[in-house]
Amino acid sequence: CCVSLTGCSCMSEGGQEKSRARKTRELLYAYLKTMAFAFTGGSATLPLLIQQLTEKYKLIDRDKLIEYFALGQALPGVISLNAGILIGREVAGWPGALAAIAGCVLPAFFGMLLITLTYTFISGWGFISGVIGGIRAASIALILYNAILIMGMSKNVFYVVLALLAFVCVFFLGWNVIIVILLCGAAGVLRRRVLGPGKGDLR
Repeated sequence: CCVSLTGCSCMSEGGQEKSRARKTRELLYAYLKTMAFAFTGGSATLPLLIQQLTEKYKLIDRDKLIEYFALGQALPGVISLNAGILIGREVAGWPGALAAIAGCVLPAFFGMLLITLTYTFISGWGFISGVIGGIRAASIALILYNAILIMGMSKNVFYVVLALLAFVCVFFLGWNVIIVILLCGAAGVLRRRVLGPGKGDLR
C-alpha cells in the first residue's frame, strides 16, 4: 500500500489492489477503534480517522478525507455519521458506507448502555468528575486542531475571510448561529454565481 502524489493507492502488501470486501472490513475495524475513543464528540475523531484510514490502512487520501469530514460538518445530523457515509461510499461503495455506519453506531450504543446500567454506582466516585474535566479540555484542543486543519485545506482567500467573519459574528457580536450559517451559505452561492467555480470549492 502506498500514498502517491495523485492520491491514495489501496494496494495490499503483495502489490495487488485490495478487494472491496477487504476494504469494507478495514473500514469497519478503523471506525470501531476510532469511535470507541470519541469521548469528546464527532469533531474530535478527525485526527484518529487520519491515523487509521490514511496512515495505517491507506484507504483514502488525507485531503479527500478532510474534505468529506468538512462536508459532514456542514450537513444536518451527526458529524461522524455524515462523514462516515461519504468516506465509506468513496472507499468501498455502499457496503463501505454501511460498515462506517455500523462502526459509528455500535461503540456509542454499547457505551451508553454501559453508562445507563452503571451510572448510579459510578456517579459517587470523585475521580469521575476529574476524568470528565480532563476530557473536556482535550475536546477544546481537538476542535481547534480540526479548525486549523480544515482551514489549511482552503485554497481560496474568500472562504478564509468568510470563516473569520463568521467567527466574529458569533463570538463577539452574538449573532444567531443559524442566521450566520445561512448567510455564509448565501455568500458562497453568490460568489460562485459571480466568479464561477474556484479553488476551495467541492469537486
